Amino acid sequence: MIYIIKKKYKFYIKKKLGQHFLFNKKIINKIIKYLNFNFNDLVLEIGPGLGSLTFNIVKKINKLYAIEIDKNIVNFLNNNYIIRKKVILITQNAIYLNLKKLFLKNNQNLFKIIGNLPYNVSTKIILNLVINYIYNIKNMYFMIQKELAERIMAKNNTKKYGRLSIIMQYYCKIYKLMEILPKNFKPIPKVNSYFIKLVPHKIIFLNILNINMIKYITNKSFNNRRKILNNNIKFLFNNKELLNLNINLNSRAENISVKKYYKLSNLLFYKNKYNI
Repeated sequence: MIYIIKKKYKFYIKKKLGQHFLFNKKIINKIIKYLNFNFNDLVLEIGPGLGSLTFNIVKKINKLYAIEIDKNIVNFLNNNYIIRKKVILITQNAIYLNLKKLFLKNNQNLFKIIGNLPYNVSTKIILNLVINYIYNIKNMYFMIQKELAERIMAKNNTKKYGRLSIIMQYYCKIYKLMEILPKNFKPIPKVNSYFIKLVPHKIIFLNILNINMIKYITNKSFNNRRKILNNNIKFLFNNKELLNLNINLNSRAENISVKKYYKLSNLLFYKNKYNI
């Protein structure tokens, strides 16, 4: 598919990269208001695309870091003088982001992160940021698939509550800012999008001793959602241990709160039964 920009540039849409470009100016302006960036803010944009947000962001701040995998997009953006002057473009796959050097370069000051993320890799990108770099992040704003956003925000005792909900809510408070219809993108996606804000908790309610433990426990717990939780993890915990954490033995995985899952993960860590 060819996307023509201002009758001058022809851009070939790459389906494998999940490219959907926001073009509605009213929505773009609304997003910029939500971002509320200050001149000296450290900002990282993931997937600037054709610059619908980028060109507006650089009007507000001194310098912008942007990560883009598509070299054709990078070349297109570099044709603009303001972009060349104010944006440091990094050609890289956002799934495998290693931001240690970037944070060190900026004296470990907190970054604000914005991204219109490809639907097919959104989860991997967000989890990498949250698990590996949360202490370097002030807040994050993401445009993602509605269904994914609902899973991230889901509360226990609901069908959409799961592993992703538990991990994300441990690290962040999540806000839905707006829903965006498919018609506002080119090419038009098949699903609605949510624009969400993630704010890292200033105080973590329970320090997790090993993140791999929670990944393991939630994987086993939600492996069969219809089963009673005790049946899914009985090889990890006995009845007494579950009752000591006020976990009903007849509960299912979706009934257990985020806090209790992290208590379970720390208990497993202390038991040291598995090298996970």
